[in-house]
Parts: sequence; structure tokens; C-alpha cells
Amino acid sequence: MYRIGFPLWTIASRLGVRLSLRVDVIEDTDAGVYIGTSSDLPGLVCEAPDIEALTSEIHATARELLETRLQQSISPPVPKIAVHI
Repeated sequence: MYRIGFPLWTIASRLGVRLSLRVDVIEDTDAGVYIGTSSDLPGLVCEAPDIEALTSEIHATARELLETRLQQSISPPVPKIAVHI
């Protein structure tokens, strides 16, 4: 597995490498919800009334963010190769 946010993670994803994502979860007892965020995937912020629902929300939101991010990313440049004989 390769962690989202590490260098070249988009290339690893395109090669079929399984990705992992670290999510920080806090409980807001005043609001009665759990909140999940990730510094690995900017824009990922979810809340739900319980952990099971939060997990489901995180999976759905992360999938959408990743699809958007991977569609927007530019392919890596083709390296120049010099042959010296």
C-alpha cells in the first residue's frame, strides 16, 4: 500500500497500487457528531452521528475527491534520454 499525499502517489494509483489514507477523527459532544478530516487529502471533511456512518461518508467523499484529483493531475513529463556512443 502507498499513502495518499506521499510523493508520486498519483502515479502509484494509476499503476494500480492500493492507496491508504490517514483520517483524524474527533467527537463533538456538543453537536453529537463525529468529524473526520485528513491532511493527506485536502478537502476531506465529513461528519456523521456515529463511527459507522462516518466511515461510509469518508469512503464516498474520499472517492469523489480522488477521482477529481486524479483527473486534474498532469501526467509526469517524459524524461529526456541521451545516448552517448
